[in-house]
Amino acid sequence: MTSQRILAAFGTISSLGLFACGNATSDDPNVYFPPEDEELEGCSMESLADESGVKVLCDGDSVATLLNGKDGSDGKDGKSCTAEPLQNKTGLKILCGEDSVGVVYNGRDGKDGKDGAGCSITKIDEINARIICGSDSITFYVGRSDKIPVSIDSLAGFAQKGPFQKGSSVYLYELTDGKTLKQTKGNYITTIESDDGRFKFSDIDLECQYAMLLADGRYKNEITGKGTVSTIKLKSLVDISKDRTANINLLTHLEYDRIQYLVTQKKMSVDSAKAIAQSEIFKTFHIDAEKFDKSEKLDVTGKTDADAALLAVSVLLQGERNESDLSILLTDFSTDIREDGKWNDAKKLASIADWARDFDATDTTLMKSNATFAKIIRQYWSFENGLGACGSDSIPKGTVKRVTNSDSRFYAKTYADTAKSKERFTCVGDSKWRLATNVEKDTLEWKPKNSKDGAILTGPISGSKYVFDKDTLRQATKEEIKWNKGCVSYLKNESVLLENQYSYYKCTDDGWAFDFEHLNFGTLTDKRDGKTYKTVGIKSQMWMAENLNYDYKIDSLSYGNYCFDNVPENCEKFGRIYLWSAAMDTAKTGCGWMHKCSPKYPAQGICPDGWHLPDNSEFNTLIEAVGGTENAVTALKSTEGWAINNEGNSSNGTNLYGFNATPDGYREETGIFISDGIIVNYWSPTEDGVYYGHVLEFHHYTQIAKVGIELKDRGNYIRCVKD
Repeated sequence: MTSQRILAAFGTISSLGLFACGNATSDDPNVYFPPEDEELEGCSMESLADESGVKVLCDGDSVATLLNGKDGSDGKDGKSCTAEPLQNKTGLKILCGEDSVGVVYNGRDGKDGKDGAGCSITKIDEINARIICGSDSITFYVGRSDKIPVSIDSLAGFAQKGPFQKGSSVYLYELTDGKTLKQTKGNYITTIESDDGRFKFSDIDLECQYAMLLADGRYKNEITGKGTVSTIKLKSLVDISKDRTANINLLTHLEYDRIQYLVTQKKMSVDSAKAIAQSEIFKTFHIDAEKFDKSEKLDVTGKTDADAALLAVSVLLQGERNESDLSILLTDFSTDIREDGKWNDAKKLASIADWARDFDATDTTLMKSNATFAKIIRQYWSFENGLGACGSDSIPKGTVKRVTNSDSRFYAKTYADTAKSKERFTCVGDSKWRLATNVEKDTLEWKPKNSKDGAILTGPISGSKYVFDKDTLRQATKEEIKWNKGCVSYLKNESVLLENQYSYYKCTDDGWAFDFEHLNFGTLTDKRDGKTYKTVGIKSQMWMAENLNYDYKIDSLSYGNYCFDNVPENCEKFGRIYLWSAAMDTAKTGCGWMHKCSPKYPAQGICPDGWHLPDNSEFNTLIEAVGGTENAVTALKSTEGWAINNEGNSSNGTNLYGFNATPDGYREETGIFISDGIIVNYWSPTEDGVYYGHVLEFHHYTQIAKVGIELKDRGNYIRCVKD
């Protein structure tokens, strides 16, 4: 706006000295007051947001700010100066208190209709303005008094991080004025007498209305609900001339240094500086503080949105920190925002956001007790991590997103990137996000084809395994993953030889089940002598389903193997009985009776190529595969040939898995053949010293399967297992 747009009607320019906002009057005959019913068009005024004054606008341009005034002479509070529209639309009337000190016209001098010298109002700083008419000007102070003596009966409030505990100290330090905010020697002290943090000062006389409150003590941690071990200090800048109640909290502490900088370096009023500092701190945590009360009026136990915001900031900065770590963090925060109002520690902000995410997911007390608090916590960590406002038009319920904050532990450079994190987040609604399920995060961009054959598919984000079932992608079960085949609707009732299994499994409503109606029988031909043996697959193992009948020889002579009762036909019927040394192939290993073998596993012994003697662990695998020790004997025994047990009951088995363990007896070390019909043992290459080797035992008197020991020079049978 040019200076010609506003002309003065103050008589002589010297009369502008009345702009000291004190005892100015409108007696000057040249001051023009228009009729009451006319309206101004060119210029208007607008109240400041903090009600500390008005902004003068002409054709939409701000030409000055008039703050609540001071008389500039004796230090006492003066009258507020304002601009009031003239009713005939020709200008503005300047008022200090109820007294008019002059009129600023819109482009004419009020005498002959010609353009005058032109008057304008120029802002110098937050507390001074200058009116210029032609070559003359006057400067007047329009800020609030920076030093007002106060005398009050009491000042009370609450000291809170969480509430400071009983016995904590609160100090009041007088400040010199509202321009320097320096401490004076005058101070007061009081003690908190209850665990709600309430304090009270009585009979306060100060030369300046501004004071610093300082709380020093232990507090109740608002997350754990427990009192702290160590003390902390929090401060608050208050104007005692305005308030008889003022709180000390985390926000008043964090804004203190920023206020001091704005007042002393940027020449702002205390009220303006406080409003700016509060707004900046809340903005750090993605909180809009436009409608909030002053920080010293907020209460972590209060019910307003502003109180909930204070509690949220207090909880976020507390985290898992002890008192020492918290104090360091608060110092770093205050120092960083002092000059530019911004906390520039991106890594710290990200770590707080990650903590808040965990707190949101696990806390069941604070988050449920205060809906506004919960929303602020969720808003902070989701905004800080780049997720945005869940439930908004652009991010509807069900949206799945990645974290874009590179300092977060959940960061993903692109949606498909899993180098740092495999986690993605799903919008639940009303600002709430949760960890996405594997299906949610994997299927956002991945659209696999349905082969309908139970193929196992791998999710690109989580690495989870899936199958198509009833045309829908679902997570695979442990068994399906283990056997690399899904039991899906397309394979219902089919019998399949699964991967890493030697048995057939049927696809049922309950998943894969061992198919007892389709045992995996086969044959094995021993290339050494051409004999053929029946084999059977039992889950992860392939076993000989009959005893080995290989005539082991050394130097063309049979060695260490026998037919039961020395009857050759019994070898064809039952297989051969072997000493442990023969089973281990003494000619190759040099081990046996009275000699320790220490074989390497798997130990082939005298089994055909591609097969080996089952060690103890493999016997135990067999036992577990058929139902454990209490079920294995019955499931593995033959259905006939076993003697009546001691209780007079049959000890025959069910041969459920086709193993067909028959009661073929054994050979004593003395050469006697005994116990046919009641016992059979199968050698293991596992030894127990120089005299004993291990065997898998089957008896007629017990249904308990176990691995036991036998003398190496006794004769037992061999069942080989496939490599």
